Amino acid sequence: MSEPAGTGSTAARNMDLLVGYVLIVGVLSSLGLLAAGLVWHWYSTGTRLDYDLAGTTVFGLVVTDFRQLAAGAWRPRLLVNLGLAVLLLTPYARVLASKLPVWCAGTAAPASVNGLTFVGWQEPIACGGCAIFPDDVIVCDDDGAVVIPQSLVGFVAEEGAEHERMETWIVSEVERGVKLPGLYPMNEETKARYAASRKT
Repeated sequence: MSEPAGTGSTAARNMDLLVGYVLIVGVLSSLGLLAAGLVWHWYSTGTRLDYDLAGTTVFGLVVTDFRQLAAGAWRPRLLVNLGLAVLLLTPYARVLASKLPVWCAGTAAPASVNGLTFVGWQEPIACGGCAIFPDDVIVCDDDGAVVIPQSLVGFVAEEGAEHERMETWIVSEVERGVKLPGLYPMNEETKARYAASRKT
């Protein structure tokens, strides 16, 4: 069935709006919490709030804050911590809201823009323990991502399609009641039957 005209573009606009709302709500909420905490501290002590986040993670902030909330320990630093946590978690919420597929083995804190140096393009790199060369093809689905060397793309495409046809035929044979031994993996008799089925 064909998709009604404009459905895709409408869905994309709705997704853009959702991601935009997540960003706006996250940033405004964090700024509100930060401002409330700083004003509260200044009003109650008359001094500025000294802060040292060296070695602190966003998850450490969140866990500590929830423990203090559970204990009823409301204080200005708690609001500031919550504001920072919301600000730092907003990018994660944006990714989740966008429903973009992400393949990763963990998280990392990237360097600032000023700390990054552009060194080149179209050069071999290592990623996840795999060598990636210019013009390699990356294929992704729900099971993950694989890299196909450019020189093997034609072979993989042809063999992949053939393997898919073979497995579809094997499933149909199992559904007809054929016993699995000799069917998967194929013995010579099964290979002959499969080859004959391709000709019909």
